[in-house]
Amino acid sequence: MRIIRKIPNQSYKWIITILCFLLILPIWNIGKGIVDYSQGEARIRITGYPSPEFANINQEFRIENKSLGCTYTGLEHLTSFRYNQTVKFLIKKFGYQKNSYIGVLPTEERAKQYFSNNDYDIGKAEMSEEKIIIIKDSNMYQVNLMEQHGLVKETIKESELIPTPKLKMVDECLVVELNKNWIYLIEMKNKKVIAQYRT
Repeated sequence: MRIIRKIPNQSYKWIITILCFLLILPIWNIGKGIVDYSQGEARIRITGYPSPEFANINQEFRIENKSLGCTYTGLEHLTSFRYNQTVKFLIKKFGYQKNSYIGVLPTEERAKQYFSNNDYDIGKAEMSEEKIIIIKDSNMYQVNLMEQHGLVKETIKESELIPTPKLKMVDECLVVELNKNWIYLIEMKNKKVIAQYRT
């Protein structure tokens, strides 16, 4: 005679709770990705220690990164992975989210080539309180450091500003070597540093 053991009611509750948890997390993050994309607030979520290049917008998807901290919890496949997957799908399917920079975005290699191949102009730069003033020909541009990513502010402040920097205007993007350590890409419409490359 075969004995069938019944699973205690308490065990059913735990199983249902775990299953709901495993379903709710990805559904919530997929929904959050859809909402953020529609509002122009989506960011690629990354876990781990961020390097200074973490402040760069993504070349392919043209959105910023968002740090979730340095510690992996093991739930990332249900949370940030699903969120990122959703946002990337929406961008590929429907285009960049609103307010994204969609102009020319030189790669690190290309930006360095401008300066190594003498394909650049010489401008002027000075720092005034929390602003950097860049002058190219007769045009003056102000970049407010308070509106930049924290990692960008750090790299600008950690090195002495070059008063006569090399620079190159590419479409609506200003490529400029503001100090000896970094090349910056500045979106001229919003005066936003969208990438920084170590020299």
